[in-house]
Amino acid sequence: DPAKPVYKTIHLNLFGFMDRFIWLINGVPEYNSKPIKLLPGKRYRLVFNNNSMMHHPMHLHGHFFRVLNGQGDYAPLMHTVDVAPMKTVTIEFHANEPGVWFLHCHNLYHMKMGMARLVKYEDFVQTPELEEDQKGMRAVNVRPV
Repeated sequence: DPAKPVYKTIHLNLFGFMDRFIWLINGVPEYNSKPIKLLPGKRYRLVFNNNSMMHHPMHLHGHFFRVLNGQGDYAPLMHTVDVAPMKTVTIEFHANEPGVWFLHCHNLYHMKMGMARLVKYEDFVQTPELEEDQKGMRAVNVRPV
């Protein structure tokens, strides 16, 4: 519901070191980050600010979002948006899919080298199986030296 007020704006600065193959959100790679926490039923705004010279197609699993591109009620509904070099893109979504989701750059080597975050609903309780899977996934992340 686009008429619902925005509960929180989250700024996500996208940056990397092309020569070292390190990609960051807010100066931190995914493997050293904390999840972005959401309250169910709230409306969130994410502001992607690309401070690099590469495109970053940002994808949020489990949610569709509106791209705030000046089109008002006709703003496109998407799950991936390209953030061009040195540009800012703003999206909004309704937090209505409880769980733990993945937000990442769809340039998969950017994702693998740190340009990603977990998005976790505050009231979501992980099952032991999901907890084990999550530990296993973190164990195989490539860590730059």
